Amino acid sequence: MTADAVPALRHFACDTTGRWQLPESVVDSVALVVTELVTNVLLHSGSPDVTVLIKVHDTFVTVEVRDTGRWQVRHTVRRATEDADAPCGRGLELVRQCSSWSHAYLSTAGTRMVACLPVTGASDGP
Repeated sequence: MTADAVPALRHFACDTTGRWQLPESVVDSVALVVTELVTNVLLHSGSPDVTVLIKVHDTFVTVEVRDTGRWQVRHTVRRATEDADAPCGRGLELVRQCSSWSHAYLSTAGTRMVACLPVTGASDGP
């Protein structure tokens, strides 16, 4: 997987959720979640591939990002004051802020991240 996957999958998320006529705020949130989770795969998993699944339900959207890599553990403790100006390191917090819930499922086969985003005023999806 290369860095080109991040904008390509963000555009996929925007195009797909836009075709489903979801509210613009939901489209933007889904795009942000996909961007952050795919970026994490690129930076932290070492996976050669990534899979993105987006599902629309009556009142929520689930975003699932899977990889076949191994999560690389941070060897230093994150310090709020020292890391406050860091250019990265906020991805999962952004995902949590956009989501009703999110969870990481770690296994020997890779990582699966799932985030559930609320939808209000959406038309019927696929």
